[in-house]
Amino acid sequence: MSSNTATLFFALWPDRRLRSELVSVQQRLNARGKPVEAELLHMTLAYLGPISHERIPDLERVAEDLVMPDCGLVLDRIGWFSRARVGWLGSSEDPLHLGEFRHSLLHGIKRLNVTPDARPWKPHITLYRDLRMLPGKIEFKPLEWTPSQFYLVESIRSENLVRYRKIGRW
Repeated sequence: MSSNTATLFFALWPDRRLRSELVSVQQRLNARGKPVEAELLHMTLAYLGPISHERIPDLERVAEDLVMPDCGLVLDRIGWFSRARVGWLGSSEDPLHLGEFRHSLLHGIKRLNVTPDARPWKPHITLYRDLRMLPGKIEFKPLEWTPSQFYLVESIRSENLVRYRKIGRW
C-alpha cells in the first residue's frame, strides 16, 4: 500500500467494562482460532479501505455533522462467518437507531465519492479470527452496551500483526 494512503474504517469502541466482559465470553467460548486482543475489539460501522491521507479531513467533517444516537445494544448472540472464518458476538435484535445512524454516516461518506464496503452489515464484534468452526453453545449473560461515541480508525498491518490508531472521536 502506498504511504500516501491509510486503511480506514469507522467503528464503535467498547469501554473498559464491556471489553472485560467480551474477553470473558471469548475465553468461555474457548474456540480453536486466533482470539482478537482485548484492545482491538470493536464494532465496525463502515469499512473504507485504502484512502488518501488528504481525504481524512473530509471524513472528519462528515463525522462532525453526525450525532451519536442513544442506541442501547444487547449482545446476546454468538455467530460465525464461515467464509471469513470469524467468530463473533452480536445482537439477535436489529438495532434500528444504530442502523439509521450508520445509514447517515454512509450517505456522508458517499457524498465524498468514497465507496465504503458494500457487503450487508451485520453488527457484531469479532472475537476470533482463523476459526474453522464454531464450538458448541455456551451459556453467558447478555452484554448491554450503549455506545456514546464513534471513531475514525486507521488499520496498520506489519508482518502478521495488526494494530489500530484512532484518528478522531465524536
